[in-house]
Amino acid sequence: MKFVRDDSGVIKLDKDNLPVMKQLGFYPSVRHALNAAIHLMIRDNNDVMELSQYLDELDHLEEQFKPVLERFKEGD
Repeated sequence: MKFVRDDSGVIKLDKDNLPVMKQLGFYPSVRHALNAAIHLMIRDNNDVMELSQYLDELDHLEEQFKPVLERFKEGD
């Protein structure tokens, strides 16, 4: 889930004054969700970047998440 923001960056509110959220996807395991989160973090933090920058950032974040990803090996 992710907050929906307007053009100014402010989180949109619904008629009940609650934050509007949208679903980004469904992932069958925590491992898949964490991998998707890494890619979304890169995309959200950078509007435009070269492929080499993307891969460098991906390596950096995967290294940070490595201990967590190890806990959720495929099939667990």
